[in-house]
Amino acid sequence: MKEFFLINEPIAFGDTCKIYAPLVREVVASNDYSIAQQILTVQQEDIDLSLTDNWEEELPENVPTPFMLLFEAARSSENTYKQCKSAIEFFIHEPVEFDFANNSILINIDLQKEFDSDEEVQAYLKSARSLKESQYPKFQNAIRAACGMDEIPPFQYQMHVRARRMQGKARYRDTIKAKEQKNSIGLASVISSVCLMNTGLNPLNIGQISYPALMDIFNRYQAKQSYENDMRLLTTPFVDTKDIKPKNWLEN
Repeated sequence: MKEFFLINEPIAFGDTCKIYAPLVREVVASNDYSIAQQILTVQQEDIDLSLTDNWEEELPENVPTPFMLLFEAARSSENTYKQCKSAIEFFIHEPVEFDFANNSILINIDLQKEFDSDEEVQAYLKSARSLKESQYPKFQNAIRAACGMDEIPPFQYQMHVRARRMQGKARYRDTIKAKEQKNSIGLASVISSVCLMNTGLNPLNIGQISYPALMDIFNRYQAKQSYENDMRLLTTPFVDTKDIKPKNWLEN
């Protein structure tokens, strides 16, 4: 999956749709990417944390799944409906509509099509390409990959509440850490740094590569520099090397 996004090629999500990675210029030039990414990568742990005040309170009954939360948001107002709809369209490059009656997201349906009966309408909707809740965890992971994020394993809904709390607390710590790291190096610094790496990229063409490719180049270069610095230290006289463990920068 990742290699397709690195060369700016979409991946096929079964027979449902194709998923496209955003270009660097799309990430920089508008808020569409950040809004879409936030809407579509919500984890169950995030929902648990929001409903329990970071697990300071007990988990209520009927906690929504990420798919259910998306539908609740889309149903809440016309504005949020448009935001949820636009978020999906940003990544699949096709129009979608929410089918609240059947809890599915319909892809590229003809809203102008005329029917003679309700039965024909239902038959048409059933034959349309759609995204259902059972597919949503994999769909979210595909979106994460398109954003250069790590995929996550499926949430185990049958786990004991104590284990769920521990997992939620760990997610909270990871979120805080990720925010601190994100704030330490801004996107402008990443872009200008990559332009100085002798890769042929410059401010005039870097906007045309995919965002996950940009981040992979940046992170790989950092890993390469760290490896080379460690190797130099290992060969430097009078340096305590017992804690220096070079990590191969070619590894995943």
